[in-house]
Amino acid sequence: MGQLRRLCREYSDISLLDEEQLMEFKRRFMYIAQKCLKPPAITGNQELVELFVRSLDNSFQDALNARLSIQGTLKVDALGRSRMEDPYDLEHVIQKAVDLVSGKTIARALKHTPTIMSRNNKINPESRGQVLFSKEESVRKIEPNADVESLQQEINTLKTMYEIQEKTRERHEKSVQGALDSIRTLIQTQGQTQKEMGSPSNRYGSGPLQTGPPRPSRKCFYCFEPDHLFLFCPAKTEDERKGLILVDKFTVRFANGEPIPTEHNMSIKDCVRKYLPSSIAVMMWGDPELETCSVWDQEPDTGGVVISP
Repeated sequence: MGQLRRLCREYSDISLLDEEQLMEFKRRFMYIAQKCLKPPAITGNQELVELFVRSLDNSFQDALNARLSIQGTLKVDALGRSRMEDPYDLEHVIQKAVDLVSGKTIARALKHTPTIMSRNNKINPESRGQVLFSKEESVRKIEPNADVESLQQEINTLKTMYEIQEKTRERHEKSVQGALDSIRTLIQTQGQTQKEMGSPSNRYGSGPLQTGPPRPSRKCFYCFEPDHLFLFCPAKTEDERKGLILVDKFTVRFANGEPIPTEHNMSIKDCVRKYLPSSIAVMMWGDPELETCSVWDQEPDTGGVVISP
């Protein structure tokens, strides 16, 4: 059985045009198969038929199956019953395969048809005579008492090959249609995804393409306002212009270089005003003690005597 399986791997995908290869495979296959069937048999007819048929290509298998379904002889037991899993004898299956490659099939006719067209798609006069001669010769060889059964067999073969071609064409059309449907579905899915995400030029909002600073998704770190970012904060720019703070990229300090204390849930802007150093406050608004003395240290007039020192 190991030799038989190696032989089938060696002669795999035999086509209808490989007559010589099939005949050689048949001789070697039957030589080993008869040894396997000798008592005590190590295999059966069903397994041998499967090994033989699997060595043929798909078109050959389809043609052989059609030929057996039309002209095949079923195996029957003593009671006249047949087994569906093992319907045909091995020798009968091999003989039908040999008939296919030896008979006049469409594939063999296309293989042996002479070329009658020239390169410029015009009829070649030299080849025309040969074709006519071959046709006349074939007509002369037909005898009046031709075997009707042989002609019917050729007709059945042509019908079988036609059915195989139609099935192949239908499978091809279905595969092409399936590929087109997949591409159409993919295009529709991509279009729907782009509509949901928005175009790249309008990803952050509706309307035309926005210019200037992009719209942020969180509030400013300096003033806690939601309509801008830290780099574009107008309050930070104004405090820097007044001389309250010094800004170096993302570093903010008081104008004298001191760090700014921060509190939870309080913006940097509010912390600047709460913890503003006195030196900067005097420079900006003057000394609050002098301003207070000018008002509150003036003794009110109570009508008493003024004691001078």
